[in-house]
Amino acid sequence: MFSPLRNKLMFWFLIFTAISILFMGVTWFGIKQEKQYREVIDRIGEYEKTFYKDINVVNNYLLYETADTIYFSKGKSKYLDQHNIFYTKLRKGFNSLNNLENIDDFTLKKNMDGIIAFLTQYDSIIKTIAQKTYKRGFKDYGYVGDMRDKAHFLERHNKYVDQNLLLNMRRREKDYLIRYERAYIVKFREIGNRLNHSINSNTKIGLTQKEAINEALYQYMMLFDKVIQLDKEIGFHSQNGLSKELHTLTKALKAQFSLLVNKTHQRKNELSKELQGYFLIFALTLVLLSILISLRVSKHITNPLRNLSAYINDFISSDFQPDQDYTPLEDKNEIGRLSRNFYILKQEIVRNIRYFKEKVEERTAEILHQKNEIENQKEEIQSQRDILQKTNNTMEKQKQVLEVQNKNIISIIKYAQRIQSALFADTDAVKDIWHDSFVFIQPKDIVSGDFYFFDSIRPQNSPNKHVFAAIDCTGHGVPGALMSILSYNSLKQTIRELEHTNPLFVVTYMNKFIHDALHSRQRNSNLHDGLDMAYVVFEPESMKLEFIGIHMPLYIIRNEELIEYKGSKIMLGNEPEIPHTISKHTINLQKGDMVYMFSDGYADQFGGASGKKFKKKQFKQLLKAISDESIDKQKMELKETFEDWRGTIDQVDDVLVMGFRV
Repeated sequence: MFSPLRNKLMFWFLIFTAISILFMGVTWFGIKQEKQYREVIDRIGEYEKTFYKDINVVNNYLLYETADTIYFSKGKSKYLDQHNIFYTKLRKGFNSLNNLENIDDFTLKKNMDGIIAFLTQYDSIIKTIAQKTYKRGFKDYGYVGDMRDKAHFLERHNKYVDQNLLLNMRRREKDYLIRYERAYIVKFREIGNRLNHSINSNTKIGLTQKEAINEALYQYMMLFDKVIQLDKEIGFHSQNGLSKELHTLTKALKAQFSLLVNKTHQRKNELSKELQGYFLIFALTLVLLSILISLRVSKHITNPLRNLSAYINDFISSDFQPDQDYTPLEDKNEIGRLSRNFYILKQEIVRNIRYFKEKVEERTAEILHQKNEIENQKEEIQSQRDILQKTNNTMEKQKQVLEVQNKNIISIIKYAQRIQSALFADTDAVKDIWHDSFVFIQPKDIVSGDFYFFDSIRPQNSPNKHVFAAIDCTGHGVPGALMSILSYNSLKQTIRELEHTNPLFVVTYMNKFIHDALHSRQRNSNLHDGLDMAYVVFEPESMKLEFIGIHMPLYIIRNEELIEYKGSKIMLGNEPEIPHTISKHTINLQKGDMVYMFSDGYADQFGGASGKKFKKKQFKQLLKAISDESIDKQKMELKETFEDWRGTIDQVDDVLVMGFRV
């Protein structure tokens, strides 16, 4: 129905598209060919660099490996291997360039064929030089090595061979191998003839020996001649022979590379100029065609659309007033249809505007009513907020009171810690008694119910003794700390004032001391406070150790085996007297034994991936694993393992581990 306008636009569009496609095709072909030549130039430049690298590699081979015994012993050359890689790369590269479809310049292909031919000769000469060099040899290898063997044979027959003449021959041989001067060749042969005459004129030599010696001398001189001949063919020092051919080919290849690059650049520049000419012609054609299409479009499309756009702007500027006069177009095409559709749309817009004005007025009335309700709710919320503010003020005051009380409690506990620290010696002080020892203690709270004791005494007419004790008092925190101070005083009084170290006496005395202190004024008290203890007396002179355990064992690790001595299942201080069944262990220690005492806090700690206890089995494995480490390393391993196991879980009890190495 509206085909005329569409057909006209399609016709001009197809013409424009066909010319554009033709232009793009020609341009694409020219750019592709120019890009191809640019790629050829880049690749030739890359191959030229590779060729210069290969020249350096070949020079390094001639300079270093021809005088390297490793090359002659193994028969392999890293420089020749590198040359083969470079040569293969160059040969394949130029073959691929020669086969490019867009490179149709006969002269360029001819130059590439010339380079390939030169490269083949170049590689052949290098391989020939390598073969002859390897045959010539160096020191103990090749002809030079065979010469040395023959000379040594003659040296071994010093009874029949004039060693002075032989020595002079060897010197002339070495002079030649170093300087490559002909005078040394003449002297070598002259001395060889004199030596041959000397051997033949010696009547003391048997016929068989004389033949063997003459044969060795003959072989020696013949090998020398072969070396001279190979040097002449290779031309290392005379710049003749293969070396000269290699040098000539190298210069020719360099010239061919430069010529090829220049000709490729020239051909690329010619293509660029041709492409610019085509581009100018097509650009002018497209400009003229665009002007023609614009005039046609302006007549049939632009002017009607401009008139329609002006009326739409007037309609919008008048706030969509219905009194704007507009007569739709009668054209039977897309523009006419657009004009008539706009007229219908205008009528619909005017109707909807009237409808929405009515709805807005109704909604405004509803919003005013809701606003009044919100104002009333706001007053009620303000009243509740005042009540909450008063409650918060009361809670803030209670919080401040609790903070002051908590601060006072912590101050008291820290003071108790200072008292406890003043009573108990520093953990490093145990090294003053026994150097190879450590103490790892970590309270659950600020103060600890676990504590350690160590001392060194020399009873009258007795050898020196060391006392070690690990003690776990009932509870932890402040109650445990108070029990620890009471227990420490009883142990200190027993050992230092009464000068008793016997385990049974110490345990009996401490039990009475603590029981009397806890129950003296409360006869019928139900207190079950007391302590667990591991107590040892070690006599270094006899290597004997006495141990008594109260609910605490003793571990000795010897030759990677853990020996456990269990303690008695009683509690000190809970009963007025201890049972007669309490057992004391006397142990003969050996050099290198590792002794451990500990409370149950380490094994009872929860942690790990499943949040379970560490347990004694795992604790034993840990001690066995670290027993060969230094004392300081053991302490560090115990602390790090404990912290890793605990993770973010709170510590459940005080922790104490003591150890010393015999």
